[in-house]
Amino acid sequence: GSSSSETILASVDCRNGRESKDMSGTIQAKPNGGYSLNYISPVRIGNIVRRLVPLECERLQGYPDGWTDIPGAKDTPRYKALGNSIALPVFYYVLYHVSRYLPPDATLGSLFDGIGGFPLIWERLHGRGTARWASEIEPFPILVTTKNFPEMKHLGDINKLNGADLEPVTIIAGGSPCQDMSIAGKREGLDGSRSNLFREQIRIIKEMRESDRAAGRTGTQIRPRYMVW
Repeated sequence: GSSSSETILASVDCRNGRESKDMSGTIQAKPNGGYSLNYISPVRIGNIVRRLVPLECERLQGYPDGWTDIPGAKDTPRYKALGNSIALPVFYYVLYHVSRYLPPDATLGSLFDGIGGFPLIWERLHGRGTARWASEIEPFPILVTTKNFPEMKHLGDINKLNGADLEPVTIIAGGSPCQDMSIAGKREGLDGSRSNLFREQIRIIKEMRESDRAAGRTGTQIRPRYMVW
């Protein structure tokens, strides 16, 4: 018989041999590449240890059920895409408070778009079609956003974009790669080969704003007005 104080549900840290009541623990990766057992987010329910299914991961991150359920897709790309995604409640909180300062016709451009977390929250607040374009290179996340945002333009590799050529938008959102700043990596920071893509985001924003300025816009009319990183 279980005592009333016994933990019924817990996350399992296979790498370090311990449990936690925190059900949103960080997924761990091996510094030399690959994944640890923790990649599949194992949990213990009573005496049974199992992994979280993709549907549960979608719910933990705040996505609608079936968001990454692309016909024919296996679980592995779904786990990877959801693990690399933003947690939507955090972005909703930020954007909800930023939105009071935005014009009624505000639009969004999404860099490092992933599975479309930024456009999803944006359009909940500003309406369908106001997320104008996205930049992403991973094939599976592009399939996800193509399904969920059929009207949104997909621009491809951020390294090949010129901000002056992009459709102007009110706000740029982007979550550049964090591997070089993670405790699971070598901590090379923004000088690392992946996390330094943050500087590409800044480059594009500067090019967009300079293009608007050259076209005669001034002050708060210059776009993008805001950046969320």
